[in-house]
Amino acid sequence: MESRLFDPLSPPEWIDPLWWVDQPHVNHIDNRVHQARLISAAETAMALSDQLGGVAICDIGSCDGGLLELIRPEYTAFGYDVIQISIKYGREVRGVDLRYGNVTGNPKLELAPVLVCTEMLEHLKDPHGFLKELRRASIEYAIFSSPHSETAQYHEWNHAWAWDREGYANMITDAGWEIVSHIDVEWSQQIVAKNS
Repeated sequence: MESRLFDPLSPPEWIDPLWWVDQPHVNHIDNRVHQARLISAAETAMALSDQLGGVAICDIGSCDGGLLELIRPEYTAFGYDVIQISIKYGREVRGVDLRYGNVTGNPKLELAPVLVCTEMLEHLKDPHGFLKELRRASIEYAIFSSPHSETAQYHEWNHAWAWDREGYANMITDAGWEIVSHIDVEWSQQIVAKNS
């Protein structure tokens, strides 16, 4: 199942990533609701980096860098977000390499062989096109996650899409990615996909 949660002829203002620039600080790692999926994604990213010989890790839609803080110092890791106050917090308090960047609007941003993209695709106007565009980058593996049980009737107010497990997997494979693993992490589903 896949549900678009907005009218494409009249999309809400928050579907534009730049709407988020001046929004309040978002802290996911200190919120117990998000800890398990961030820990799982960070551990998976480090394991994939090791598998590829110690390559860099990039976290897109990083909020305040909570996931980056979980990456051990021996790894090269950096991330992007658009919320200015969250970026400042990540840099100054967490001490992570967090950069301003609208990854949906700038295909020339530096990425890395291991990409983390957790709880982000459901916010995009065109996640299908975004996934296809990502395949052109120098990414070898990507870690995607999204809620696994949202529906057209039950979802977060700022989500543009909802998928069940099958719908999420179909979107990723339809974009040309090869799914390596697909697990549940509490309320979230996590897919590791290879850029085939």
